[in-house]
This record gives sequence, C-alpha cells and structure tokens, in this order.
Amino acid sequence: MQKLRQKIFISRALNDDSPIRHLEDKFDIIGESLLTFEPIPFGKTPESEWIFFYSQQGVRHFYASSQTQACESKVAAFGPKTALVLNEYGHIASFVGDGVAVNTAKGFAMLCKGERVLFVRAKNSRMSLQEEMDHHCEIIDLVVYDNAPRTALSLPRCDVLIFTSPLNAKSYFQIYPKSSDQKMIAIGSTTQEVMHEMGLKDVEIPLAPTEEAIATLLLNHFGL
Repeated sequence: MQKLRQKIFISRALNDDSPIRHLEDKFDIIGESLLTFEPIPFGKTPESEWIFFYSQQGVRHFYASSQTQACESKVAAFGPKTALVLNEYGHIASFVGDGVAVNTAKGFAMLCKGERVLFVRAKNSRMSLQEEMDHHCEIIDLVVYDNAPRTALSLPRCDVLIFTSPLNAKSYFQIYPKSSDQKMIAIGSTTQEVMHEMGLKDVEIPLAPTEEAIATLLLNHFGL
C-alpha cells in the first residue's frame, strides 16, 4: 500500500524558485497568505535620515503612493527579501537585517544613533524593532497599509503548519481547531511567542527566518 504524502502548509505565496517549492517531489506543498492587504493613504513623507522597511508589502505600498516624495534618505530593510524588493524600486539598502528584531536592532543602532528614522509599517504590526530602537534614534511612525485576517478560508487538513507572522497564525486558528498531531513551525521567535500565548506550546523555529532554513528543518524532521 502506497504511503500517503505529507501535506505542508505555509502562510505565504511561494515563488517557483523557493527552496520549499523544491520539496514538492517529497510533499504536497500549499503556500497561501491568510491575510488581506489594503493601502492606507498618507500625507507627505516626513523628513528623516533613514527610512526603515519592516516588510516587502511595506515597500510596495510606500512607493505605490502618489504622496511618496523623492528624498535623499538612506533606506534599511528588516531582512534580505525586503531588501530585494527595494532593489525592484531602484533603491539599494544601506542596512539589511537578518529578520530577527533583537539582532537587527543591535546592528542598525550602530548606524542611526541620534538620527531620525521613518519606520514604514502595517497597521497591525507588532513594532518589535521600534521597541528595541526606542533609545537609540528619533522614531517617526508611518502606517502605509492595513493587514487583516481573511474571513473565509478553505484549506485541507495539513500535517505541518508553517506560520510566517503572528497575524497569519491568528487568522488560521480563528477558523480551524488546534490539533495535537500537527507539527507547527514559526518562522521566528516573535511568531513563536505569539503562538505560545495562544496556547500552542510545541512550536519549533528554524535556525534563521528564511525559506532555506525552513526547508532544512522539514528535511531534518522527516529524516530526509
């Protein structure tokens, strides 16, 4: 009797070249965001020495706005994927974090001490980096898009659940019950902490908040 293939869900759309997509010969992979994204209008871009982007969506909504002004501010990205999207808009990040708030704040604080930093974020952002940076720079907050849980989901039961943000985890468990036999993975410590607060205790995180590290964790878990 042929063994059923494991179903793996990750709460983001995956590119064709994603390391997780490369596992489709071994698993059934479902990549789908559980959030909706809507632009939030904002006025003239505040003056600052730095513009810090938390996410890829933040970059897209900021530069899509007709209110965005050409400026000489240096740009910074929370992680490598966000830096790549900045490149699409013709900007090279002067600082790129590793996607972990504590580590990123420590590195960025060395560059922006005492300067004005415009943090571009989602309405429901946890502002983890701003909390870490509070005493190092002058923080200017700018909300450019709303990220909200989708109200209608249709997902098959999966053996592995991978959540790429706290809000994605909340969106899933608002609709689907918790199951003790499902393996749960959070992309990083912030999402893991929120899942713990939700009563989900056995939540693993990869060595780095990247799709490469998640793919490695899956292979190790299944002994492949």
